[in-house]
Amino acid sequence: LMRGFVLMNLPNRTFSQICSFLSCFSLLLCGSIPSNASPIKKRIVTLTTMSSDVVSLITSDSIVGVPGSSLINGNRVYDNVVRISQGRNQPDFEKIISLRPDLVVGSSGFHDNVLSKLSSLGLDTITYQLNSFDQLQGLVDDIASKVGVDSKSVDSLIPSCRYTNSEQGEPVLILASLKPLISPTSNSWSGSLLRHLGIPNLTSTLNESGRFSGYTTLSPEWIITAKPPKLILVAFQDSDFANQFKDLNFWKNVEAVKQDKVSTMPYYGLINPGSFASINAACKILRSTSS
Repeated sequence: LMRGFVLMNLPNRTFSQICSFLSCFSLLLCGSIPSNASPIKKRIVTLTTMSSDVVSLITSDSIVGVPGSSLINGNRVYDNVVRISQGRNQPDFEKIISLRPDLVVGSSGFHDNVLSKLSSLGLDTITYQLNSFDQLQGLVDDIASKVGVDSKSVDSLIPSCRYTNSEQGEPVLILASLKPLISPTSNSWSGSLLRHLGIPNLTSTLNESGRFSGYTTLSPEWIITAKPPKLILVAFQDSDFANQFKDLNFWKNVEAVKQDKVSTMPYYGLINPGSFASINAACKILRSTSS
């Protein structure tokens, strides 16, 4: 009783120091912080829609900054999250710094400059490329590791994209642009998606050409000679994009056009992964197109 009385009547600073010492001493006796302790919450800024989706599924309350895009702006999960960019513009460096992030996630190439600056300030960053399913799983694993939580299987997040180990159905030709006419090779996200689903890609083995990595530039003559059984046009925000092909002089001579086997697909999911929902939707369309 006397010892308790003495402790309670010590000056506040001395009492706090003793309590701090006792806490540290008890941790030493126990060995470490209990294993069931919650991981420290990180403040995360994501520079892409895909990385935003990954973080929101792994640790939804950690995102403090996201890019401004149609996928992000249409998702209520991000209603109260700061936008650090708009469209295809570079992220606002000062705005990112003001958010005091513990981790910033961006894509290789487009975000190299801003990620390099952030790294030079001592901020933790993840730079990723996304041209295959393996790289998507790697991104999920890397973010989960940084946050200190269990990772998730990509397969469980996109059930319509189940792996097919052999090619089935007729070859598909994807045209991702009108001027120039470009199509994905096997080294692109689109090429990986088709391969994963077992759908033959007419341009998978062509050499990359032009300024877009993972894509090849086609001539009208090549398209006519290749006689694509099925044709997929990528629809961007311009809803009239598919109709613009009809004005091309050679268009009526393309085999898929003759057979009325031309379809359109959204940009997100097929060309740019975008989100797990858009990837899953793309897989559904591709499977129905190839059947």
